[in-house]
Amino acid sequence: MAPYRAVPPPADEAITTAYRVYGSLRDSYPPAVTNFETLFAAWKATWNSPLTQLGLNSSASAFTPAFDALVKLGPAIIPFVVEKLAEPDNFFAIHLYNALEEDEEAKVDPASVLDYNVAQRHANLIVDINHARAKAFAAKADDWAQHQEDNSLSANSTDYVSGDAYHSMVKMGPSVIGHAMEKYAHEPSGWWHEMLHEIVHGTKSDSGTFFKRRLHQAWKDWFEKGLPHEKAPKSGFTA
Repeated sequence: MAPYRAVPPPADEAITTAYRVYGSLRDSYPPAVTNFETLFAAWKATWNSPLTQLGLNSSASAFTPAFDALVKLGPAIIPFVVEKLAEPDNFFAIHLYNALEEDEEAKVDPASVLDYNVAQRHANLIVDINHARAKAFAAKADDWAQHQEDNSLSANSTDYVSGDAYHSMVKMGPSVIGHAMEKYAHEPSGWWHEMLHEIVHGTKSDSGTFFKRRLHQAWKDWFEKGLPHEKAPKSGFTA
């Protein structure tokens, strides 16, 4: 590609997915999005500062307190970052995405972001990668729902949080917390609390009794407040 030639955008379907997931989470968890938007605006305001400009490349934007504040929100905000990257003027956010993403195969190469064209290509790639991940998660969620239906007569909770689809989603790691929370918003009496517990804490809660309404509220509060993983609900019981 010749220098300064326009970089092709992400696939239309990928852009649509980024906006849809963001919009769904915004509708279900307004405080989470408001907090992110406030911090992102503060960070973006530093992109044209003399210190960032003197950094000679976009990675200089990562060395600011505003950037650190966003990173502290953790991988749960990845869908918010992807939505920003769907906009051409937000390609600096590739550094935020890389700092949050724990799946090395889903990252872009931070050593190759020295000019606008390369950074914009990486931004577009991230949008496409996350579209593929969202599709995979949705497909596995459908399979898991069928698994639960097949076990609907069981009185054993472990029968609902098992199966290939469930374990595949858990293996996707913290990057899909946002997608799990999107599903949880529409299925507050479901078993998303156990998947989230396993993703965040590395193990199921091993509780025998679950207070579904309290659990949903506890995970909702955690997500909306942007708390660290150690502050996430840790069992099936809540006070």
